[in-house]
Amino acid sequence: MSSEYGLALSYLHIYASLSSNNDDNGEEENVEVQVDHNGTDRVNATTHIVKDSTKETKDTTADNNNHKNNVWEEFEWTVQHENESRCLLEKSMERCSIQAIPSYHQAPNDDFAWDSFYSQHNTNFFKDRHYLHTAFPQEFGPQQQQHSAADAAIDSDTIETTTTTTVTRTKTTPTRTLVEIGCGVGNALLPLLETSCAQEHDQTNSSNSSKNKNSSNEHEPLRHQWIVYGLDLSSVAIGLLKQDERFQAASKLGYAHAFVSNIVQGIPAACHEIADVSSLFFCLSAIDPKDQPVAVQNAASTVRPGGTIVFRDYGRFDESQLKLGSQRGKLLKDNFYVKHDATKCYFFTTTELRDLFETHAGLEVMELEYVRRIYWNRATKTSRKRVWVQGRFRKPLLSTTNQ
Repeated sequence: MSSEYGLALSYLHIYASLSSNNDDNGEEENVEVQVDHNGTDRVNATTHIVKDSTKETKDTTADNNNHKNNVWEEFEWTVQHENESRCLLEKSMERCSIQAIPSYHQAPNDDFAWDSFYSQHNTNFFKDRHYLHTAFPQEFGPQQQQHSAADAAIDSDTIETTTTTTVTRTKTTPTRTLVEIGCGVGNALLPLLETSCAQEHDQTNSSNSSKNKNSSNEHEPLRHQWIVYGLDLSSVAIGLLKQDERFQAASKLGYAHAFVSNIVQGIPAACHEIADVSSLFFCLSAIDPKDQPVAVQNAASTVRPGGTIVFRDYGRFDESQLKLGSQRGKLLKDNFYVKHDATKCYFFTTTELRDLFETHAGLEVMELEYVRRIYWNRATKTSRKRVWVQGRFRKPLLSTTNQ
């Protein structure tokens, strides 16, 4: 064992012992999925989110007594809320600074911290994201009658993947490509692969029984078949993803690929401008603010002209920031914190994100807004105010002067 590795490991143990409160990664996502998860999860809760042009409503049911009283509602952020939150953070800033720890050493590299995280939690920490079609219906919802510009630009009979497998395009189910940056163990891409593999199976059966085909299903909404590329800096996470049976089944069909890749350092050549959709879900916040501009530029390079980056991450003054900001030795720099397991987290404003995606990466801002909710637990009579930022960013089509 190298001295550097030993120092990093000792840092994790020291920092964990100094953290009296658990600030587990993805706490907000676990809460989010309990609400938005459109299926069965560990708490047996089911929620249906309905979006229209004016509001988002909810219908939450559960058959677990410990969770059936959990409900949420949108809340209006006021100047008073912002001032109170800022005062709380400023009051504890000196104590929260990482320099408040006398035995402080430089935190281990991010890849080491995330390898340690996934070695400890395996695939059991984050839940699968089954809510993408409601949060981002334009990208993940049912296929519309017309193709998007990105679909039209790549419409062909076949798609050559980076393996020897050729994925055949069908008339009924358009194929789209997703690059998930910071994919972890595949909690977003694996549900998409389940759908793609199921459709492949249905199409095979339909082809074999074409003589008995009827038109009863021809007006049902169609889902895209997805070819997915998962990128993550943790070799442990990518290893776990490749062991998943859903990934292995999709990989045999040419639908699934995964790479160990640090978005700050670049992207695999195989992922250059291949994506109809690229995703950044609670990933950019884990990157040092000084490296975020190049990370966003590299993320944009995965998207083909006309394609979209979908984004969701921590928002400024989220309750988890107030929690971290009240603890000793957590603050690395403004709004950037280290957690008890040495992973890190930044809390964004929409202004900062507009600058990153529009100014630095040259993308068009299609949607950028705060998602602010109060989660109520009626059983314990407690509440939590959560703040996320959600966005959609489009890569402009190439002009004739650049061609």
